[in-house]
Amino acid sequence: MKKDDLEPVRGSGNVYCDFGRPNAGLEQARAVTAAKIIRIIDERKLSTRDAERLTGVSYSEFSRIRNPTRSFHARPDDRYSRQAR
Repeated sequence: MKKDDLEPVRGSGNVYCDFGRPNAGLEQARAVTAAKIIRIIDERKLSTRDAERLTGVSYSEFSRIRNPTRSFHARPDDRYSRQAR
């Protein structure tokens, strides 16, 4: 493929939608929420244990958000998590 064969395409602003994911809005919302949580933890220089003490949310949840895997973006009721098993 030559460089001239490529044509730029403007995205919709939701990469999940652009790739045709069935729950694109939900996945985008989860990604944005995770990014905001990570930003706050970083700004306050909190460990996951500190965040747990401040919020009452298990430190493992903050670890899961900080180190994303399919498990954060695909809940057990989602089609993709069933396929991964």
